[in-house]
Amino acid sequence: MNIEEAIIDIKNIRPVVGGKSLDMAIVALKVQIPMKAIKSESSSQACPLCFGNVNQSYCPNCGQKISY
Repeated sequence: MNIEEAIIDIKNIRPVVGGKSLDMAIVALKVQIPMKAIKSESSSQACPLCFGNVNQSYCPNCGQKISY
């Protein structure tokens, strides 16, 4: 099972079970899916989710996994 399949499974059981913990689980899984860094105004790399400066494989602000 990959991350996208796990998110689908959680979304399918959410209407039955309910709860904010499942919403939190979805968010935690989504940040593990790598997103491309974007160029910021200062020509450094920025997180596509929170626009914080990144120079590693994870954003230090929001935890988003970054790919280059």
